[in-house]
Amino acid sequence: MGANRKLKSAIIAGLAILILFMIELHGQGLSRRSSGVVRGRASARAETGRHTLRAMSARPIRALVDASKDGGQWWFPQYSDTGFDQDKDHQGKAMADAMRTRGWEVIELPRGEVITADTLNGYDIVIRPEPYFCYSASEAGAYREAVAGGVRLFLMGSAAGYDDAVANILGLRFGGRRHIMVEKVIPHLLTWRIIARAIPWVTVQEMPVNAVTLAWGPGEDPVLGYSTFSEGYVLFIGTSATICGGSLLENVLEFLEENSAYDLQRQSLSYPLTIKARGPSAPVLISPEPAAVMPQPDAEQWLFEWDSVPGALYYQIVVLGSKAAFFLVDAGTTSTSLVIPKSSSYIVDCNALGWRWSVRALGADGMWGNWSEERLFDVEYRP
Repeated sequence: MGANRKLKSAIIAGLAILILFMIELHGQGLSRRSSGVVRGRASARAETGRHTLRAMSARPIRALVDASKDGGQWWFPQYSDTGFDQDKDHQGKAMADAMRTRGWEVIELPRGEVITADTLNGYDIVIRPEPYFCYSASEAGAYREAVAGGVRLFLMGSAAGYDDAVANILGLRFGGRRHIMVEKVIPHLLTWRIIARAIPWVTVQEMPVNAVTLAWGPGEDPVLGYSTFSEGYVLFIGTSATICGGSLLENVLEFLEENSAYDLQRQSLSYPLTIKARGPSAPVLISPEPAAVMPQPDAEQWLFEWDSVPGALYYQIVVLGSKAAFFLVDAGTTSTSLVIPKSSSYIVDCNALGWRWSVRALGADGMWGNWSEERLFDVEYRP
């Protein structure tokens, strides 16, 4: 009888979260697709008896932010000459403070720290922002040992495709294609509301055979998922957007707090859902044309144009560099064009190729339409 009650509770919980997910996404026009990776048929939150960190220990959750290989995304504007102080302003502070608000004890490693088994020992959760500098083989080995021992690792992939020994030793490889949007998701805490935002994504090109994919960009490219590894697990994501805070970050922190590797192995998930927005139709892009070569920003202004969409009150345009973790432009306008004025900055040759831009429209009913195509352009090399 007890087992039957548990099963009934799990089914009810699963139906509840799936219904809530569909209510949240009402108007976004999600349609069910049978293609893609399917990992079960119930809700991701159907399981009972979770191994939450709060339930497992009376002490505060201990989290380590490994910003030892940071190139500026986490510590900017702090740098080596100023020293690194987690109490002073820096780009990663919003994320670290969000963890502290939840009652976690958080330590942020300064740039240049060498990772050893002792460095990672004693922490429940490790946050690894996108790396700029390389890890040694011994540092990657320390990570593998820590995750196998039960650490819950949140791994942000490198948009620039830097050699990431930590990801590689855990069976992951980031890089390749970039995307501005997510096109397909599995209803889950981690995919809650992410379709409403413009987020720069990098593809997860390789992952372990037991990995669970939760979100895909265009072309069935995985961008978000998790993989268990002995007693611990890796939550991997192809974006650094969580550093800026917001609902995605809160969902990530809740996931890490609530789920153990054992819990994840017991979970079952629904079918993927393809996003088809019910707002205005996708804008047709005009200029720059596909494969256009744009001038350097310090030479001329950049002009983006698209066709008017019937019923549209407002447009959102995003412009993303080939190796950028954040958008160069994320702007709104009532016009069908946007001018980026000439500036004093320039783009180095290694970042000149593979830029992309896209536009979507907002209707009078407050509903966003689908994104336009992601159109590519290059920037001229500096003489």
